[in-house]
Amino acid sequence: MERAGATQQQQQSIQLDAIMRDLIGWEWEEDLLPHIEDSIRSGEFEMDIVRIIFKCKCGHAWVHDYERNAHGLSRTWEPAPEDTNQHPISTPEWDKRCPKCQYAGTVKASEVIGTVTSKPCDDRCMTATSHVCNCSCGGKNHGKAHLG
Repeated sequence: MERAGATQQQQQSIQLDAIMRDLIGWEWEEDLLPHIEDSIRSGEFEMDIVRIIFKCKCGHAWVHDYERNAHGLSRTWEPAPEDTNQHPISTPEWDKRCPKCQYAGTVKASEVIGTVTSKPCDDRCMTATSHVCNCSCGGKNHGKAHLG
């Protein structure tokens, strides 16, 4: 989708617009940005964030947070040179390769299910590898120590 005579920055902007359309299903309008930023700051706009805990047969656990959108779950990230997945947008399916042993077979991936209770949130919650949270954070801190 390249346009003749467009600068490199314009080409990148066109590519970003195409990615946004494909990923979240809407046209990006630059004049909406200040309104979106204001909504986020004021707390009116809440993104649906889903935490997935992955567990490999080698015993390693890792966690990623994804945004739920019209096409499923995805996250943006800055890949390191040694990362297997070099694409800047990832999904739970693409993140199933164990970062410790590189195993990509039957890795268990579970969405964190949180229930707010009066039990205080502590290190047991933040280092958890199970997908069930029953403490005061309601899942917001669950497995946080394993965020990759």
